[in-house]
Amino acid sequence: MVSAFATLGALTALHHRQRSGTGQVVDIGIYEGILALMESMIPEYQLAGHIRERTDNTLPNVAPSNIYLTKDNGWFAIAGNADNVFRRLCAAMGQPDLIDDPRYDNHAARGTNQAELDDLITAWSIGHTADELQTLMDEYGVPAGRIYTAKEMLTDPHFAARQSIIGVQDPELGEIKMQNVMPRLSETPGGVDWTDPSLGQHNTEIYEGLLGITTTHIAELQDVDQRLPDHGFRSADPLQR
Repeated sequence: MVSAFATLGALTALHHRQRSGTGQVVDIGIYEGILALMESMIPEYQLAGHIRERTDNTLPNVAPSNIYLTKDNGWFAIAGNADNVFRRLCAAMGQPDLIDDPRYDNHAARGTNQAELDDLITAWSIGHTADELQTLMDEYGVPAGRIYTAKEMLTDPHFAARQSIIGVQDPELGEIKMQNVMPRLSETPGGVDWTDPSLGQHNTEIYEGLLGITTTHIAELQDVDQRLPDHGFRSADPLQR
């Protein structure tokens, strides 16, 4: 996140330079990138003396907004805390009686009875697969989505259509699946040409091409290395160590 905010700052500074002709310093602290994401944490303490604690996957007094177990042993996120969305969720669950239940009929009441409501939704969600839940939530207009594991990412048609995951050939391991370049630009989208190099793979290129060390000198270094005690750490190329 820090690098993302730093990039935003650099782009903003470039835009300012283009318009004004004046450059400037982009200053960001590591902690500030996370601080910017902490919503109302600071005014909550300033105005009400409330200090946020860890809350797992929930937002205190915001319900229902959690992840729920599915029939196929997955997890499914549902955000139905707004009154109109909660009504649609109750309809999707086939439990319209919850709409007028005084424990859940408004935002404050649902927050007070958050744990109990989450238990009710879990009892329902566990009877459906993640795909079935997604179909229902889409049909009734409830913001929701499955929690993806790597297995699902590799088989999901949306990931495939977007080419979010690509295969890159590795000389030792064969094809390795990995994330594609992001963000993707229309004219210069970028790409991944190779996996990480092996240890010392580019030594000759660097030492000879960039540093100007001759092949003879490299051979002399290798000869000296072969005559030194091993100590169990010897590599094929002394310049790798």
